[in-house]
Amino acid sequence: MIIRSNIANVMTFLNLSLGCLAIFHTFNGQYFIATISIVVATIIDRFDGKVARKLVTSSKFGEELDSLADLVSFGVSPAFLIWSLILIEIKFGIILVIIYISAGALRLARFNCSEDKGVFQGVPITIAGLFMAILSLIIINYRINIVVVAIFMAILSYCMVSTKIRIIKK
Repeated sequence: MIIRSNIANVMTFLNLSLGCLAIFHTFNGQYFIATISIVVATIIDRFDGKVARKLVTSSKFGEELDSLADLVSFGVSPAFLIWSLILIEIKFGIILVIIYISAGALRLARFNCSEDKGVFQGVPITIAGLFMAILSLIIINYRINIVVVAIFMAILSYCMVSTKIRIIKK
């Protein structure tokens, strides 16, 4: 019973660990491995809540833990990755990083306080983080204009906090 009740939390910790590994790999200039860590964290995050509900082990603790892991894996790690790859070249790059991370934190906090857990208000941070990982692959493999990257990151930030965007949770 104890193992069954902790499976979803172990998956969430794995998500968090992959986000931390992405940061460490970014520090070491291993951008592709950092990107793959974020993508794998996305896959794990897709299933941890489903596993908790299937095993009837959902809890407020698990929801909060999941949000903290998501902030690291899909907020901090992809923002730092994009900054290290290209935004480091512009003075306001760090401001974009802070805005993106703050938008993700705001979006997660709003969802946790929401009564309607069946609808996402704003783009979920997991999706935004996955888009950032895909963007990093493009940056790694092709020359891309820094202004395009900055605009893309600003748009993702806005989409996370927008109350006009509503996505039905499946």
